[in-house]
Amino acid sequence: MLTQLLLAKGFYLDKESVDEALARNSLFNVLDPSSGYKADLIIRKDRPFSIEEFRRRSKVSVLGSELFMVTAEDAILSKLEWSMEEQSERQFQDALGVAVVQAERLDLEYLRKWAELSILKKSSPGYSAK
Repeated sequence: MLTQLLLAKGFYLDKESVDEALARNSLFNVLDPSSGYKADLIIRKDRPFSIEEFRRRSKVSVLGSELFMVTAEDAILSKLEWSMEEQSERQFQDALGVAVVQAERLDLEYLRKWAELSILKKSSPGYSAK
């Protein structure tokens, strides 16, 4: 299992957080005690947006390791969703920061499509599924 591999490599993770993330399809943190780096490992939800987000991910090299990262558009949409669900100003500011830095490269049609289709509407106050 991934958690055993991470622990064997010297990373720190909280087993309860991992179990909760797996049960709720949410996230848990992995820490590298030697560098202080922290990574959020996000469990994919079983819904159309999350499936598309996973399909669109790209492989990047970080500190000599190949990792998968979400696209800027998907990071923005996810952070906006978290911002609305958790009433989190930080997530909203993070989404805004990604939008500002990536402005010239963003797929605005993709952003509109998912914002209009579902993910943000479901998180909005007053939303009711029909």
